Amino acid sequence: MNKKELRKLIKERKLPDDYVMRAGSIIARKVIDSRQYREADSVFCYLSTAGEPSTDIIISEALKSKKVYVPKCINKSEMLAVRIHSTDELEISRFGIREPVNVGETSLSFDLMIIPCVAAGKRGERLGHGRGYYDRFLKRAEGKVFCLCFEENILNDIEMDDNDLFMPAVITEKNDYLL
Repeated sequence: MNKKELRKLIKERKLPDDYVMRAGSIIARKVIDSRQYREADSVFCYLSTAGEPSTDIIISEALKSKKVYVPKCINKSEMLAVRIHSTDELEISRFGIREPVNVGETSLSFDLMIIPCVAAGKRGERLGHGRGYYDRFLKRAEGKVFCLCFEENILNDIEMDDNDLFMPAVITEKNDYLL
């Protein structure tokens, strides 16, 4: 099955809301309790959408003591990491996702980057949403990487091509796949 078909299958197989909430809370707590997060001064973190592990708790906690950067799409192929000081600085963008209202301080160097996926493999394969924003971003950025994924979306076989990046750590509610 190619990536486009697999992505469609995963998105159509909607996970139960109670599972998403419970598993998402466990994943967020695992991130916050991790040594990498505790020692980080700067964190880049995706702003979760429906069907992804929620990052709201992670971001709220990080805003208390860390520099927090979130993605802002500036065109159809590039995103920036923009520093926020409050979730009040976010709005729903033309892409239908939360983003910073303004572009202020940006960075490409972080102590920890928290990345989304549609599905992942136990060897660090990542199936994204298909636009390549994070693959292009990660090729330029520096820092430790956690990819957050529901255990239900861990697959045995994800097709990878030359533009795809393997994740050094995939965190689920049940397992941590560290490479």
